[in-house]
Amino acid sequence: MGENAENITVIYERLKAKGIDKSYIREVLLPKWWDERILDSKAGFLQTASIIAKNLGVKLSDLLSGTDELRLTQTVPIRFKKNKSYTTLTTDFFPQTLSAKLFSLIKSSFEKEFTLSINEPDELRKDILAIYDEINLSNLLDYLWHKGIPVIYVSEYPKYINKLDGMVFNFENRPVIIVSSKRKHDAWLIFILAHELAHFVKKHLNNLENVIFDSNIEEAENDEEKEANNFTVNFLVENEKHIPTSLNLGSSFQLVNQLRPIGRKLQIDSGVLALMYAYRNNNFLLGSQALSVLDAEPDASLKIKSKILEFLDLDKLTEEELDYFEKITGTAGG
Repeated sequence: MGENAENITVIYERLKAKGIDKSYIREVLLPKWWDERILDSKAGFLQTASIIAKNLGVKLSDLLSGTDELRLTQTVPIRFKKNKSYTTLTTDFFPQTLSAKLFSLIKSSFEKEFTLSINEPDELRKDILAIYDEINLSNLLDYLWHKGIPVIYVSEYPKYINKLDGMVFNFENRPVIIVSSKRKHDAWLIFILAHELAHFVKKHLNNLENVIFDSNIEEAENDEEKEANNFTVNFLVENEKHIPTSLNLGSSFQLVNQLRPIGRKLQIDSGVLALMYAYRNNNFLLGSQALSVLDAEPDASLKIKSKILEFLDLDKLTEEELDYFEKITGTAGG
């Protein structure tokens, strides 16, 4: 296996320079059946390289060559929305490969047309509440999928890549939202979904720069991020005036008791109000405690995964495509 071992090591090193570590390649990009012994033959090495190239969406000839360039089979320009703590460890390589690969899988397994045609937050709010009795995570997800907007939870990232809260990309005039936040309460993911949708609705994406990568949506540092956040607040609670401002609450239970009737009136998950209260009043401890009172055993990502399994026809994927998709989304065995 000597020469093949050297060749695969070269591939590992080249991808590491792009932020893709060896463990990610072996645990996510390569299928479950792959074994080190496959590299004993030249054919096995080429098969391994081919699978890696396919799952990264790069040209196999580039991966096997001695050059530093790794050209994508489909170019996807990225717009990074960085907060001040965003490091320089990552490049745009991984978000490009991720979005291109996911879109190809979605295109194979999702036939519903994109039908959303709203421009303002009040239009979106009215449209959803004409169908559902409340804006909550399950209903928002259901609404987006029925409008032809896939929402994909990505749980696995290379070690050297900065994690994201959310990402939205636009291929063939269809927005696709990716969520990766580890937050467990529904309220966080409701806000992220609405924020990413706002980027698309407010035309922050275009043909030349058609992916927005949000590393931390709480820290809006440019006009587009502020516009997306304002859209989200107006969609969810109509007006910031509906967010409580009292700082004299003695406990999370008192806050919850204040939020629940407002939530019923606005037809919104009360957890969203708790989250907005925390930011407006800079009282994250009380806001977090209120979220825990409202939902003691949260698992928001599970709701996203269940919708993926409901709306995508994963039987249309090849065995290797399905293996990759299940590992990167955490939907295996769902």
